[in-house]
Amino acid sequence: EYVDHMSVGDNGVVLDPLGEAWPPITVFHDGDAYWLADGFHRVAAAERAEIPAFQAKIERGELREAIKYSLSANRGHGIRRTNQDKRFAVERALQDEEWGLYSDNQLARLCGISAPTAAKYRRQLEAQGAIEPTTQRVGADGEVYDVSAHVRRTPSKRPARRAPPARTPAAH
Repeated sequence: EYVDHMSVGDNGVVLDPLGEAWPPITVFHDGDAYWLADGFHRVAAAERAEIPAFQAKIERGELREAIKYSLSANRGHGIRRTNQDKRFAVERALQDEEWGLYSDNQLARLCGISAPTAAKYRRQLEAQGAIEPTTQRVGADGEVYDVSAHVRRTPSKRPARRAPPARTPAAH
């Protein structure tokens, strides 16, 4: 669909059917190599449309910064991320030595998803053996805490309170 909606303006900018510039792709440059971080679908479509260049926002950084940026790319624009896209982002983050220790809240921020979704994917990946389970996590405050020390509370098994006996009017 993108292929059919791209053309090149007089100034070399890639335009949509209304003549508006497509959002620039995001690329990281480490001094030697360029790393595409956001805009994979736009680049693929431009290549198929035989458009030789695309407007880009260039950030300074290495491959790791590009990967970090890409983990949450498209959360607010572009082609909507599928659940598989989100799961892949979590898996990629958890395979990193540093990011793999993030709490579910930190992981969620990094990947641009909710904390319950991050926790769900972490549990699935651990159960499948795709990642090693961890007993420590790094919270937003930078502190390391032991997740095995956290006890999940369950509802009390005590019987429900009985209502107090009804009062009857006192005889005069």
